[in-house]
Amino acid sequence: MGPINTLPLGFLDMLGLQQSGRNLQTVADALAATIDATPFYAAYKRTFAINDANFAASAANSVVIGIVPQGEYWYFICGLVSNASGAGGTGQAYIEVTQEGRSVFCSEPLSMTFANLNLAKPVTLQTSIPLILPPGSQIQKFGFGLAGAGAERMNARISYLALHG
Repeated sequence: MGPINTLPLGFLDMLGLQQSGRNLQTVADALAATIDATPFYAAYKRTFAINDANFAASAANSVVIGIVPQGEYWYFICGLVSNASGAGGTGQAYIEVTQEGRSVFCSEPLSMTFANLNLAKPVTLQTSIPLILPPGSQIQKFGFGLAGAGAERMNARISYLALHG
């Protein structure tokens, strides 16, 4: 089977280049079909970082899940946040990814209230665009509105592909 050489439907019209239904040669030469093979090789080469530590007893707290080491880049695939608080635990928690001290991605907050333990559905972290994290980037879980003497626990799991170079 040879390469795919048809233009996507509406492509020329979108660019304002359609001429009697024929492809302009300059566009045809520059257009190449691609297939994202990341799911195929990431399925067995990805790494997981898991953190299920309790938050300390304070109104707000954070725990570092992972820091991208020097000489590596992390291709962030996805993650999951679930509530595992003990009796008396309250508050909310979320995951944040930072690069050079600025936030580049943040999950929805998840209730950590013990009463909601069986009702709070896990929050899935997935970006709509590929997120490549350079060395020094941090992935942290944050808790706020915490009260329960350290009984608040959010299980966080991220999946990434370590790229060396």
